[in-house]
Amino acid sequence: MKMQFVSHELLAIAIIGIMFLSGCTEPNVTNPDGNSNNNKEVNDYLLIYKKNCEPSVDLEEDEIASEYEATNFIWVIAELTDNRSSILKENPCVIYLLTPQEARATYENLSEDMQKIARKIIKQLNLNKTIDNDDLPEEPPDLIDNHQTYVTPNDSAVQDIANSISGTREAYREGVSWVWVSDKTLNNRVEKWLKPHEFLTNTPNYPTNPVPGRIASDCEEQANALASLIRAEGIPPDKVRVVLGKVDFDGSIGGHAWVEIYEDNVWFALEATSGPYWDDEKQKLINSNGLSYSYYKFFDYPSIEIWSYYNDYYYYDPSTGKGNPPDLWLE
Repeated sequence: MKMQFVSHELLAIAIIGIMFLSGCTEPNVTNPDGNSNNNKEVNDYLLIYKKNCEPSVDLEEDEIASEYEATNFIWVIAELTDNRSSILKENPCVIYLLTPQEARATYENLSEDMQKIARKIIKQLNLNKTIDNDDLPEEPPDLIDNHQTYVTPNDSAVQDIANSISGTREAYREGVSWVWVSDKTLNNRVEKWLKPHEFLTNTPNYPTNPVPGRIASDCEEQANALASLIRAEGIPPDKVRVVLGKVDFDGSIGGHAWVEIYEDNVWFALEATSGPYWDDEKQKLINSNGLSYSYYKFFDYPSIEIWSYYNDYYYYDPSTGKGNPPDLWLE
């Protein structure tokens, strides 16, 4: 499955276009969540400001997580210090500067011009990939469910990447660099699950890989590997999980796998498949920077049914109650 971006110019849409198919001189010290910490805490904001307005809104490159320019305004998911956010709030050209909680409460009240951007983009999406849960190994005796064997933070390939990055934001940026390729193209079958080591180490050299040298597979490989990488970055097992479920985008419904992380007292989704993908129909690579790390802090993920949550420690099927979920998973 794949979050389908309709064109390269739309890849920077971090506010309205949710897409998928079936983001100084002193050394920075990073926290586990990947935020810089030079005694300046950085928080996520939704910034909407007027174009061609004075005094202009000037943002530093490292303050912009993602940006979209409309006719009369510009949308930004911004990473700002408290001091910067206070300064921007005083700028008369700023229409909105909202925390994730404020953005969720305000979204339905945005102008029709802003709302129709969402409708236009959603109509162009093609969500026709699904996953099949049949092609899985037998349940191992030491784990509650076989899905747990696919989250492997101690694997050597996962550790190699973890040692080269710092924090969950960098882990996510690594994840959205992987190329989505359908199982039909990569494995010549409808569905085949690969463990992170195989995905990270061997898929670049598959003779069936249409993007040789690039790490490639579909949603479950990307979700499992991303969760493994986040765990390897030191995030405890009760605060990150892979989710299998059914999603609905503008009437297109299908199964999908994604990651959720608990941060700032809220669960939000990370969509690794929003990065580059191989278009089977056009037989070409479509490049994309992916959604920003904090995108789903601001907007609900379009899931309509949850099949299971899991990682290397925990498993939970909410429909049957099967599993050993930590308390955070039950909130």
